[in-house]
Amino acid sequence: MWLLIIPMPSVLTRIRNGIKAVFGHYEAAKNQFFRSWLPGSLQAARFDYTPSSRRELQRKSRYWERNNALVQRLADLFEEYTVGVGIGFYPASDDKEWNDQARAYWVEWELYADFYSSCGFNILQQLAARALVFDGEAFFILTHDDDGRPQVQMLEADRCSTPDDRRQEEGSSVVDGVAIDDAGRPTGYWFSEDVTGSGVAKKSWRLVPREFVVHIFEASRPGQYRGIPMLHAVLNDIHDLDDLQIMESKAARDGAEITNVIKNKSGTADVGDLIAQGGVVPAGSMTQAQKRTYYESTVGGRTFFMQHDDDIEQLKVERPSGSTREYWVLLENKICAGVGIPRQLIYSESLQGTVQRSVLDIAAAWFRIRSTALIRGFAQVYFYALEYGIQTEANLADRPGKWRRFTWRPPRAPNVDVGRNASAMLAELAAGTTNYKRIFAELGLDYVEELTQKADEAVLLDSLAKARGISVDRIAAQSLPAATAETLSDPEDEMVIPSPS
Repeated sequence: MWLLIIPMPSVLTRIRNGIKAVFGHYEAAKNQFFRSWLPGSLQAARFDYTPSSRRELQRKSRYWERNNALVQRLADLFEEYTVGVGIGFYPASDDKEWNDQARAYWVEWELYADFYSSCGFNILQQLAARALVFDGEAFFILTHDDDGRPQVQMLEADRCSTPDDRRQEEGSSVVDGVAIDDAGRPTGYWFSEDVTGSGVAKKSWRLVPREFVVHIFEASRPGQYRGIPMLHAVLNDIHDLDDLQIMESKAARDGAEITNVIKNKSGTADVGDLIAQGGVVPAGSMTQAQKRTYYESTVGGRTFFMQHDDDIEQLKVERPSGSTREYWVLLENKICAGVGIPRQLIYSESLQGTVQRSVLDIAAAWFRIRSTALIRGFAQVYFYALEYGIQTEANLADRPGKWRRFTWRPPRAPNVDVGRNASAMLAELAAGTTNYKRIFAELGLDYVEELTQKADEAVLLDSLAKARGISVDRIAAQSLPAATAETLSDPEDEMVIPSPS
């Protein structure tokens, strides 16, 4: 006799949910035997990015800076389109007269901003941009000269580290050179200095309070205390590309050397017999080494002798092959994508016009975002210098309420089709969908300064025309083409991107 047992509803629910879990899942959440194992765990950013990892990534990045042309070009482009010749700061308080005085003070101060030399603040900006590429971060210490005037001391990222006598505190009161409080907030930075003398390499550390340190970096995760080099994800690809070039270069050199095979009618060439016929040496007395030297000095290249019935097939070396070159391009694209800069900005190539414009627009947006990250740090230097001017300069002492407001001038975006973009920009201005501030900002100019200059020129033209008794248009063109967008060219048109100037 069979006993039928019916599960309780709760048991049936668990069974049904278990079946659903089996069929409704994420394949990527499984460890599959036919794929390689991926190491890693979920933990705080500071445990993933350890001091040893940071030092190794920075070491490799700096190596490729010194020894790889592609990496150098990436850094040059990043510097050119994020800071250019230096990002300008323009006070934008409600008091125009004070703004002009503050601007004049800033221009004078930034010429001698560097603590170590007479380099201007624009040079320090360029160094900071390159430091983001190779170190992932830049450090400015707000200090002063012997007379108390504000200056900026720039330190390389490797000098910020945990002192040897505080290694036991790593992770609790200090994280890779960053001193933190009980809540995990930075309170200061430890910087090392080389101690000279006594013939022994030593280091000393000093703790600089947070308010005197400008730490420029882009965090990729919450709770990240140190910056990661921009090359970190493609350092192995750069290494592979460099190794491939070395191997291909060696193979090409080996294949470039000429080899001469000497044969006579019987299949053997005896140079000793040939020379003996002229009475130079006795027949049969010349060694193989002497024979090889004779042919190589007269014919050139490498020489070897074949015996009767021997045959040899000389391989024709065509290196690198087409597939190898394609693989190089693939690696270059991967490296550029890992950094964020399009390969088209490095190598001038012919591209379909619409595709090229899309590449440049994406690059322009990317560079603007990176510029904004740098501006946050540079602004701290701007406030530091301006506060000193307010305290010491009589014409700045009566500061307005919003004296910290400013506008900034970024470098001009990469552009290959100026005429078309200018027509589109004028059409947007006429339609009211943009404004002068946005237009001049994209050109790397300050709209107040440029419009003021335009007004001054108009007044000058009117004055000259009236004094000479002629019309204004005899001096300068006053009419502009209609602000209508240019008719788009054929979508299959090609454009060649030049190197940015």
